Amino acid sequence: MSIFRKGLYLFKKDSVRTILTVSQFALGIAVALIVVNISVSLSRFTLEAQTYFNPDFGIYTASSNTSLLGPITNSYGRPLPPPQFADQISLDSSVIAATNLLRDNKKSTANGISYITITHQGISTLPEVIPIKFLHGSYFSEDEENNQVAVISESLARALFGQTNVIGKKIMTEKYTYTPFYSSMKYPQIEYTIVGVYQDFPFIARQVLDKINFIHTKAEDNTIIQSAGTIYLKAQKDRLVEAEKVLEKLAKDYYGEEAKIQPINIKEKISYSLARGLSLKNHFNLIAIFAVIVSSIGILSVMVAFVADRAKEIGVKRALGASKTTIFLEIIMNTLYLTSFGAIIGILIALLTSPILYAELTDSISQLQTFSSTDFALLPSSILIVFLAACLIGVVFGIYPALLAANLPPSEALRE
Repeated sequence: MSIFRKGLYLFKKDSVRTILTVSQFALGIAVALIVVNISVSLSRFTLEAQTYFNPDFGIYTASSNTSLLGPITNSYGRPLPPPQFADQISLDSSVIAATNLLRDNKKSTANGISYITITHQGISTLPEVIPIKFLHGSYFSEDEENNQVAVISESLARALFGQTNVIGKKIMTEKYTYTPFYSSMKYPQIEYTIVGVYQDFPFIARQVLDKINFIHTKAEDNTIIQSAGTIYLKAQKDRLVEAEKVLEKLAKDYYGEEAKIQPINIKEKISYSLARGLSLKNHFNLIAIFAVIVSSIGILSVMVAFVADRAKEIGVKRALGASKTTIFLEIIMNTLYLTSFGAIIGILIALLTSPILYAELTDSISQLQTFSSTDFALLPSSILIVFLAACLIGVVFGIYPALLAANLPPSEALRE
């Protein structure tokens, strides 16, 4: 309680200026926290890129150069492995599980709301290769592969239905293309029943999986075959190279001796996605430093005025035997009260406004279009960093007024 009373004492002499200064500092801290959190999150993504996928995980496409037109590819020119590759290689002892994903863009509609979604035709073995955490329901089983069922991400569920518990609800889809000629064509609509809603993949996994948010079973219109096929493979410990040789043999048996498998460099793919944000990281740090310094100047001004107003009181304390160190520490503590109070208010402001600001930021800055606002949810580490920085500022910006107070001659103070 005594600490609280001492803090309130700062507002008594010049309450308006003190309140305005603390508010300015709080806004500076809020901006710094939001910006620092982006920087910390980008560092976290980099660390996750090195640890998320273990050494026994691989992504591959298969192709052949025996065709007169080059590799056997889909209509987009991408190598297209047959779906049975995943089933066949899963039988080998070097492989834990394998799965196929066929990527496509679809217009998905529910409740009169439409979104262009990145969809995948998947098979039942996907959760054995890539961990999926379900909020509701589950992944479709092997018995359901011939049914029109799907699992969707939590973000897509909220966008279409406003909630995540949407098991049993329907989604109407139709193929979508950005090409003007094909966009005028009419494609059949397919209705899927939702059997599971999974937690959004973390940033790293989402980039590797091409920002997947809708996985469905076989499409009746077969337009999905126009998208590239990819094999995701999880090998036994230290047997990934052996599994790759088995996959290559399957490709040669299917395409011919000129066939080859093409591994996708996961780290390179992630680094490319991260590069857009990492290029701005230093700029973010500079913005945070600038915001804090500008907002802290007011703290210095208030404390200098505070010392001047209390000159007589300080002189009395010095005359009664208070040491310079005691006066110095008292002013430092008063500055810490102000900055700590302002930091707490700033953190609360950041917690309230950051979801809106991050959504606007990731929609507006082209370099950050890869990211989602949810990737930058305020981290406890960011809050701790900014709060400690605010306390450090309280010490640094309190040194000058504290020295003024400590070196104030008692006789001059009493005379005033």
